[in-house]
Amino acid sequence: GVSLGPMQPLVVASVPARHVYTRHLAHPAVPVARVATPAATYRATQMISAEWVQVHAEGIDVAHVHFGFGDVTDRAWREWRAALAAHRIPLVYTVHDLDNPHVDDQDRHHRQVAFLCRTADEVITLTAAAADRVRQRTGRRATVIPHPHVVDLATIAATDRPRRETFTVAIHGKDQRAG
Repeated sequence: GVSLGPMQPLVVASVPARHVYTRHLAHPAVPVARVATPAATYRATQMISAEWVQVHAEGIDVAHVHFGFGDVTDRAWREWRAALAAHRIPLVYTVHDLDNPHVDDQDRHHRQVAFLCRTADEVITLTAAAADRVRQRTGRRATVIPHPHVVDLATIAATDRPRRETFTVAIHGKDQRAG
């Protein structure tokens, strides 16, 4: 047979770029490379702009939005989506929060979710119940892909982890935001 050599990684521009979900969202048989953003200056608006797409479009295979975009304006969304389309970069949107637990007024968040559901090439949810809500609210059918692991696979597979007599649960305090 013909050997095609090593598979080139799928280059994904993810928002958020460094979250554990986006780092672990991949099929084991498909290598993935994430577009990096400077850690000290990251905000969603850094990547969700037409200017960013113009500069970085070469080599990006897909854009993936998950969450972390509350500061993006409606105009920026429209311009960014048009820039992605102009460069033939498909958009995948994972509906993580039907309601944003970090804000009291949901109007802006609901408007953003509706826009992304209407314009994305593929919409993903983490549960069937969320997919039903997306369909009810936006008319869009979503693919259900359960939440991936949050611990790296080497740690999960490790057989030399210490065994304990008691069961311990750790709760991540994150940054103490509401929700």
